[in-house]
Amino acid sequence: MRSILVVAVSACLAVTAANAQDLQSANVIAPGCETFVRGTTTQTNELWREGHCVGVVMTLFAVGRILPPKDRFCPPPKGTLGKSVPVVVSYINSIPHRRNEPFVDLAIEAFRKAWPCPLPRAKQGDQRT
Repeated sequence: MRSILVVAVSACLAVTAANAQDLQSANVIAPGCETFVRGTTTQTNELWREGHCVGVVMTLFAVGRILPPKDRFCPPPKGTLGKSVPVVVSYINSIPHRRNEPFVDLAIEAFRKAWPCPLPRAKQGDQRT
């Protein structure tokens, strides 16, 4: 009996972990971004997705310049949410085969592609060939 209980609990935890991970995928969150861009939110589940999208985009926009170098991007100083979300939507729609990946990872890629940080200038006297 105890082994059956352990197997059942393990199965439940595995399903819960898989579902939680899926809730972070672009498959789940990107439709909320699309709804935000269209301005057509009407259902509760769309509100959750839209809010999640907006929250991630706002956070990334705020910290883009201080992320680790491999994730860093430099958004325009006067950028807006209305300009940022379409960048993510366009990028994710261009790579439909990757929509199962985490939304935040794809959003960072979208921003890095749209707003790369300038390379640091070489210091005077620093001659590299």
